[in-house]
Amino acid sequence: MRLAVVVPMLLAGCGRLGFGSDDAAARVERGTVVVDATQTVVTVPIALVVPEHAFVVFGVAVDSIQPQDGLFTGRIASANELRFERGVAGPPATITWQVLELDSGMTVQHGGIATPANANTLLQPIAEAPLDESFVLVSWTQIAGAEYDNNDFLSARLVDATTLELRSGFALGGPTPPDLPDLVEWQVVTIAGARVQSGETTLGAVDTTAAAPLQPVDLAHALVFFTWWLDSDTASIGRNCLHASLGEAELAFDRGASGASVSAEWSVVEWNRATVTADSAVVASGENLVNVPLDAFDPARSLVLLPAAQRYAATPLVGLSPDDRVGVALFTAEPVGTTLRLSRASTLATATVGWSVAAF
Repeated sequence: MRLAVVVPMLLAGCGRLGFGSDDAAARVERGTVVVDATQTVVTVPIALVVPEHAFVVFGVAVDSIQPQDGLFTGRIASANELRFERGVAGPPATITWQVLELDSGMTVQHGGIATPANANTLLQPIAEAPLDESFVLVSWTQIAGAEYDNNDFLSARLVDATTLELRSGFALGGPTPPDLPDLVEWQVVTIAGARVQSGETTLGAVDTTAAAPLQPVDLAHALVFFTWWLDSDTASIGRNCLHASLGEAELAFDRGASGASVSAEWSVVEWNRATVTADSAVVASGENLVNVPLDAFDPARSLVLLPAAQRYAATPLVGLSPDDRVGVALFTAEPVGTTLRLSRASTLATATVGWSVAAF
């Protein structure tokens, strides 16, 4: 297991360029890797990047009922390699990945944690990251497990400029002890000149919707990232997975079923240089993909994002087995010409998945 690692931010020379500056060259690399039923780790060669100025995002399509074989971590392992990992071998999985690198104006801290047992909150020291210009990307997996419940979800937020908090929930007084996922990979991204609004929004056990008020947002340049923790040991993808919609003055959350209290940590990031198109797509029961037409797409300068943690979608699938079959709600996103293809591995129920495309 990897111990916690922090890559110091290299702020010298970045100044206050702002993401809209033409002086910072943006490069996007993307690809697809298939993880077979015998593999727990896959590595992917990439073009040379400076990790302190690059981050990775990825999606997974896998038909899994156990978190240790369906959840993956992903990280920039070196200047020319990505590494994806799950706890144990299991069903075949398809991973679509993208790396964004900026020459200047963006700094990224990377870290990996083997979390302590019986702890549902961890405070990780980081180098200074201004709260109004920074956001968190996170992925995780388990070493063991039986179903997707409380300790298989986590939230990530900056509690202050030098502290990253990771948190999972548990049923108070219930049989499940508090526990974080076993392995966590995180990235703290800071963009000079960006405007970041962050907060926490809770859906009570009977709620299927909730909303957070925002300062006015320019939707043409705004992206959303969110994670969540829940107070329930019930394995129900419908109760446990969220979808979000961004408006000019509100961030709205919804899910397919009630039954657990869910607290979402979110960031709305306005990047002046990024021209953003965002929407949601519904994948019907019995279907494993949907193709979304795009007006135009430059693969070398466009980033496709699924904003929810671990690329989850909302679904009405509720109850007991097989309703922790996470493949219903786990998606990959892949541009095909001027079409965005959203794919999953299980077709048991409908799902609503949010997506964004940022063009630089």
